[in-house]
Formats: sequence, structure tokens, C-alpha cells
Amino acid sequence: MNRTDASTTDLLKGIPLFASLDAAAIGELAARCRRRQFAGGTALFHAGDPGHTLYIVVSGSVSIQHETAEGVTVHIAQRGPGEIIGDMALIDGKPRMADAVTAAPAELVMLDREAFVACVERSPRIAFGVMSHLAERLREAGRRLESRQSLDVRGRLAERLLELAATHGREDPRGGVRLEVRVSQQSLAEQIGTTRETVNRELSRMREVRAVRLDGRTIVLTDSRKLQRYAGR
Repeated sequence: MNRTDASTTDLLKGIPLFASLDAAAIGELAARCRRRQFAGGTALFHAGDPGHTLYIVVSGSVSIQHETAEGVTVHIAQRGPGEIIGDMALIDGKPRMADAVTAAPAELVMLDREAFVACVERSPRIAFGVMSHLAERLREAGRRLESRQSLDVRGRLAERLLELAATHGREDPRGGVRLEVRVSQQSLAEQIGTTRETVNRELSRMREVRAVRLDGRTIVLTDSRKLQRYAGR
């Protein structure tokens, strides 16, 4: 096994979808994976495209989004290092349900459906990993729907910032939690169902009460308790 295969093996081991696989199956999958670098703003696939490939984010981030009939882009989710994209279509082979676009320069590992299906046939235990993964996705979708129905704009923004901190945050030397993923105010607006101007106004209010700090284009959460209260936690 070469060095690239070894690092891909470590990456696969850390993904819940593949956690139940034995070393031989993981190694076989790693050997069949491909790594590629993508520039920011690159479309990996569009809604309706055939679902033949699973993507794993090594670095950078990918936006999952959908364009309405009116031409409005609705942000669904943001995937960062260690997270997977395209798993639904990979499992059932049906067309993609949304667009996937790199939000920044990204390195991705790609696994084709044929290799994935062969792995499932060899190790049925992966089915439990698949069910667990899909259940978490359904819970995530339910939380987002509930949040939009019950919270005001400030609460939805606080909820989204806390979610990003949980998946892409690290401790900041000056205090608080720094979001390692770059997210624009327009993107935040699309994610919580409001306008960029409203997000800008709410972030300013959060800065005034020292709940967040802006470090250039990076958001730092400085008082998670206040954000949790806004989010109704």
C-alpha cells in the first residue's frame, strides 16, 4: 500500500458510514478511491445528475444547495473536512436531489458506486452504518425544519452559528470558538431563510452584546451561552 492509499485508509476509518468495515475491506476501498483538487466555485454535480460517486472532503468545504424555479439559490448544508457528500444517490443509484458546489478550494476523495456496492455485498455490517448515518441526516433535517418554524431570525442565526461551531470550530487563542469554515453573510441568509441585510444587522447586534466577534471574514463565537439562549436551548 502506498502512502496515498494509507492516508485514504485513515480517512475512511474515521467516517461512520465505513466504521463497521474490517481492515481488508477498508484497504480495498482505499485502493479504489481517487483524490482530486478542485478550485472554489466548482460544481461537483447538479440536481438530476446520475448518482454514481461519493465524495469525502479532505480539505476545504462544499455547499449543498438547490435553485428554485425563480432562480433563487437555497442553501441546504455545508460539508467540511471528514464529511461526505452524495451518499444518498450512491446508496440507491437515483438522481441527485441537490447541487454540490465547492465553497472554497477543496481536496476530495471520490469513491464510485460500483466499489461501494461490492463492499456492502462483502460486509453486510455496513448496512448498520448506513442506517445510522441516514437516521442522523433525517434528524438534522427535522431540527432545521423545527428551527425555521419556531425561532425568529436571531434565534435561527444563533442556532446555525452553534451548529457550525460544533462541526467546524476550534478554540481561539483570544477566547471563544473560531469557525474554521468561511461562510459569507449571503450564505448564512440562504441557510436560515432570510436576507443578507438582515444577517448583517443581527450579527452587528450580536457583536454589540459580545456574543460574537468578527476577525476579518471569520466569525468567532465569544459567548456561546448567549447564542444558546437566542436559539432557545
